[in-house]
Amino acid sequence: MESVSGECEEVSGYSAAEILAQDAEFLMQFGLPEDTRFNLLVTQLGMEYFESRSAEERELIFFVYFYRARKKDGRIITVQHQCFPLCFDKNNLPFVFSNIYTDVTYLGITQVPQALKINRYTHEVFHVEPQNLKFNKAETEFSVREREIIKLLLKGNSSRLIAEQLYLSQETVRTHRKNILRKAGLNSTAELLSYALTRGIV
Repeated sequence: MESVSGECEEVSGYSAAEILAQDAEFLMQFGLPEDTRFNLLVTQLGMEYFESRSAEERELIFFVYFYRARKKDGRIITVQHQCFPLCFDKNNLPFVFSNIYTDVTYLGITQVPQALKINRYTHEVFHVEPQNLKFNKAETEFSVREREIIKLLLKGNSSRLIAEQLYLSQETVRTHRKNILRKAGLNSTAELLSYALTRGIV
C-alpha cells in the first residue's frame, strides 16, 4: 500500500497507520474469508479481461465489489469496494490501483459477495456472482426513460417532481415506477437503491 486516507477509521475501525502497518495483510483479513476468496477470483478474471482489451480501453475499466467485512471491533458490515487503475506498465497493464471502501450496510444488501466490471470505453457493465464465476453482461431491462426515473428516484425526488423535470404527467411517472419495480422483482422504492447500485445502474 502506498497511502491510506479518508474516513478509514470510521469504515474499518482501524487508523491509517494501523492499515499501512498491516499492508496487504489488511486487505486479506478485512473481508470475511469466503468473500475474500471470491474477490481474488474476480480480480484474476479482471486481469484476464484487461489483457484481452485494447490499450486505449484499459484506462477506462474499473471494478466494484460488494462483500462482507469485519471491523476492528468485530462487527460485520457490508462494503462497497471500488477499484480504479492508476498506473500502467510498458504493456499498458495496470499495477497501481486506487481503492475506495464505503460502508453500505444501511442499504440492506443481502446478496453478497458480488461484483461489477464497468467498461466506460464500451459503456458495458458486467456482473459476477459466486454461483456463476464469469462476467455476465448486464442486460438493460429498463428503457432509457425508466433509467432516468430511477436516477431521479434515487436522488429523493417524488413522482410530482420527476413529472415536472421530465415534462410528464404524475400518472405516467407512477406507471413507470410500477413497471420498474415489476421488472426488478422488487416490492418498494426503498429496495431500489441497493438493486440499482449492485447492478451498475447508478
